[in-house]
Amino acid sequence: MEFKIINNYDELCLLKREWDNLVNNIDNPQVFYKFSWIKAYLDKVDFKLKNNLKVILVYAKKELIAIFPFALDDKILRFITNKTVDYNNIYIRNDINKYNLIEKTIEYIYKEINFDGIELNNISGESELYIFIDILRNKENQKVILEDSVMAPTLINSENSKKKFRKKQLKDIDRRKRKLEKENNLSIEIGCDIDSILWDFICENHKKKWDNSVFNIKEYVDFYKEIICVMKDNIEASKLMINGKIVAAHFGFKDERKIYYYIPTYKEEFSSNAVGYILLKEIIDTYSDKDEFDFLRGNELYKFNWTDNVKMNFNLYSYKLNIKNLINYQKVYLKKSKFLRRILNK
Repeated sequence: MEFKIINNYDELCLLKREWDNLVNNIDNPQVFYKFSWIKAYLDKVDFKLKNNLKVILVYAKKELIAIFPFALDDKILRFITNKTVDYNNIYIRNDINKYNLIEKTIEYIYKEINFDGIELNNISGESELYIFIDILRNKENQKVILEDSVMAPTLINSENSKKKFRKKQLKDIDRRKRKLEKENNLSIEIGCDIDSILWDFICENHKKKWDNSVFNIKEYVDFYKEIICVMKDNIEASKLMINGKIVAAHFGFKDERKIYYYIPTYKEEFSSNAVGYILLKEIIDTYSDKDEFDFLRGNELYKFNWTDNVKMNFNLYSYKLNIKNLINYQKVYLKKSKFLRRILNK
């Protein structure tokens, strides 16, 4: 194996073809791993990382077989995209022995990069997470913490999955839809283009519902506009209209395998009509030919009307044992303790 470190944005931009070719040939490819997503994130959200990249490339016989998409942020190694994405991971070609590769890459990282710790967020439990942890825990003078982050319900499209649908709740959604159709001019478009009217609806209604909406932050708005432009084939947009006006919408993503239910929104005054649920059911039904419908992060109860299949995300922290890093460790431990006390109501 041969290793190379990409340290800056200009070097990274030369990798698009190799990057996407590799990501298409890993075990669990996600739309968040595409080169265009990483580039748009650096261009619009986290500009300071452009000259602090530590992307590890691993080659075998001059072919790229793995990418560790890291950046060095205040001497902490982290994923480049620690915001905007629901999943992070390292990318390893699916015909490669992962344990051997990760072990050798970690040794290379410790030898070549001057850092104090590793903080990796939103790693799916289905990823190479446990191999990574096992290797780190076998290193001397290292403190490793694994923190539960958030669950991600997922509908695997199959006949068995359909048997688990909560039929009473779904029949109620159908009943509400029929009532709306009887009393109004109801129209639904699945997989539509995002024009200015739809985009404004998504932004404004998301901001009304959530005080901390990402659409209150210019950098995120610019990021999503860029994603819509450069990843057109991966955009899933849908809308529900009553009497010609949008009352519910979805802005998300799609690839060959699955749908990503990313940002749904609706007019609050129509919440009693279940317009958000009606649109969601239409989206799920329309894309039933996909392998998977990923509800993404969050344990909202409505998601379990369709599935009981849950993935778990984790955050991984690893620190070299010294005085400075002991403080970092204590911060993480205290955060976990407060979280546990909140759960236990103590």
